[in-house]
Amino acid sequence: MSKLHRVFVYGTLKRGQPNHYLVTDRNNGEAEFQSEGSTVDAYPLVVASRYNVPYLLDAKGTGKRIYGEVYSLDDKMLNAMDVLEKHPDWYTRLEIPIDIGGQQLDCWTYIMLNYKQALLKSPMIDNYDSKSSMTGAYVLPGERSETSQEWREAT
Repeated sequence: MSKLHRVFVYGTLKRGQPNHYLVTDRNNGEAEFQSEGSTVDAYPLVVASRYNVPYLLDAKGTGKRIYGEVYSLDDKMLNAMDVLEKHPDWYTRLEIPIDIGGQQLDCWTYIMLNYKQALLKSPMIDNYDSKSSMTGAYVLPGERSETSQEWREAT
């Protein structure tokens, strides 16, 4: 059996969100929901680009504590998430402390290191929901223009 990895998801991979199918598809590997949790530190979580993508920006101490879910993943599922998140080219997978009912655990999460500073002026949220009127309709990766330069909008 491969090593298990704790991963904190805060956006479209959460239960009830558009990319959660990746977590439940056994062809991608094994994933087990562990708990809801929140970041120990504040981070800016913004929804931006024409595709209404949630971005967790690398600006620890700015923004809010972010609420999400912790999963245990095998190597295969972690790789599937890396592909979706375009790690390390788009997001970078980093370990950060997550509060789970008063217990602090280090978990992998996907953070955008290089971004336009103007994103820090965007409204910041603490709990992403693709169905919220605040976020706009999320566009799945397979439904985006093949010539899209989404990264240029955020970086």
